[in-house]
Formats: sequence, C-alpha cells, structure tokens
Amino acid sequence: MATQPAGTPITDWLSVPRGAVLLGSVFPDQRGGVRALMLVTGDALEAVTDLAEQAYKAEYHWVPPDGDHGVCEVQTGEHWTEVLIGQAGDDDTYPVDAELPDGPRWLFCEGAGYRPVEQGFPWSVYFRLIVGSEPDPYLAHLLVQVAESTLEEGQELIDAPLEIPDVPAPVTPPPYPASMSGLEEDIGAPFSSNDEEYPLLEGSQLTAPPFWNECSGGGFYAVLELEEADIDDYIYQYRPIVWYLALYGDGAEEYTYGEAQVVYHAFYSFGIDETNSGALGLLAVEYPDGSTYMLVDRCYM
Repeated sequence: MATQPAGTPITDWLSVPRGAVLLGSVFPDQRGGVRALMLVTGDALEAVTDLAEQAYKAEYHWVPPDGDHGVCEVQTGEHWTEVLIGQAGDDDTYPVDAELPDGPRWLFCEGAGYRPVEQGFPWSVYFRLIVGSEPDPYLAHLLVQVAESTLEEGQELIDAPLEIPDVPAPVTPPPYPASMSGLEEDIGAPFSSNDEEYPLLEGSQLTAPPFWNECSGGGFYAVLELEEADIDDYIYQYRPIVWYLALYGDGAEEYTYGEAQVVYHAFYSFGIDETNSGALGLLAVEYPDGSTYMLVDRCYM
C-alpha cells in the first residue's frame, strides 16, 4: 500500500493529520488548490480535530455545521446504501458521545472554511470523513480539498475552532481487507453504477479501497499507483465506458506542481438525462523518481 505518514505536507499550511495516512500523493489543480484522499488508521475524531486546528491556525473561518449534532455524527442502519444516500432518519442519527445501539454504524464528519476575511475569501478548505463498522464496503477515509473559492453572500462564519467532543471515536473500522480489486476487476465496486465497471489494469494497483463520492447520484474516488501502466492506458480503457460523457469533449490539462508533472483529463456532460449525466476525472502525478499516482473521480449526477 503506497501511503505517506502523518505530518506529510498537503499544502504550505496543512499536513496529514494524526491518525491518518495519505494515499499516494496530493492531487493539485492549476490554480494552486489540491485534493488529498487519506485512510484513517487511528482515532478518527483525533484526525478531524488535528485537521481543524491546522486550518484555524491558518486563519480559516468555519461555516456553521448543518447537522443537529455538530461537525460529526453517527448514523446507524441495516445497509450502507440507506446511510450513504441520505435515507437515515433522525431516530438513526446520534451525537458522537451518545450510547449507540448494536448493529452497523457509520461516523460522518464534514466541515468547510474560508480565508482570509480581508481578501474576500478567495480560498476554501473542505473535508469529509466516513468511517464504517462493516467490512463491505470498507470505509475509513478522509477527503480534503483546498481550492480557490468565493463565499456565498450573507454566509455566516465562525471565528473559533470547530467544536469536536474530546471523546474516543465511536466507530472503529473492521480489519483492513486482505485483498482488493485484482486485475480487470472493478476498482469502484460497490459504488460504481449504470452497469459500469472500471477495471484495474496490469502494471498498476489500488492504494486502498475506493471512497464514496458525495455527488447527488453517488460515485467513487480511487487512488492508483501506476507502475508500468500510465494515464493513457486508462483513458483508452475508460473512455468507451463513459462514451456519453465525451459529448462536451475531453478537458485535458498538463502542468507542473513543484518537481512533479501533472496530467489531468476530464470527461463530462450535464442535463442529458437522469442516468447519462455526470463526470469522470483522471488526474496523474509523476515525480522525478518515477513514482506515479492517479486519482480516479467518478461522479454520478
């Protein structure tokens, strides 16, 4: 598993928090923003607290949490689908320090912040964590995105640290899976939809199980380590799967990030119909030592 430890830089002000490891690499955009997908290996609430403290020290101001229980809450249910697609009711949602019923449970944490006030909030940070108690699908992920962004007019912000209860995380993931998708198997399973399958190609490997995408129709994120395969191999293999997404073309970009070379391809369409709409992004980062990682981002609208 190609990972980087806690303390690894994500931006000039943010590093991988305690209790987490970075999957592969950070994935930058041309405007200076980054995405980082991490695996939670320790206490999930400690990881969120560390991340939130780093953002606050960097003068990010937080958007008030939407949920009744603050930044983090626990949801229970019989199956992951009813929880991830938002069907869990109020009776199935608990604060992180509550006594929980027996059965499957998922810890959700989410937050967004902006900085700096005096410059009109040109930058934002967003994070989302899901840790589940069930082995299938394995969920113990933390996604962070830093981007150039504007604040909605009238949006209230909190100039204080996020309030996260100082208690042990109420959900502990099961043992890490002994195996993941093999060659030609779907890297997005069970989150891929529309009868699509995204095979793992020879000369590459998953760094961890995929993560649920928060798009309205779901989807997945996956980080691959490319050894002998390259992004062109995946474009050739994946583009026919989402042929309808090419109606607006291939948004291809190439740029540098420090000493790394970055190649980004996005296939997308919107408003065609309820099933054939969304986006597929492939973003590869190659370092001088030859190590290469690719983020697959499939969004169903």
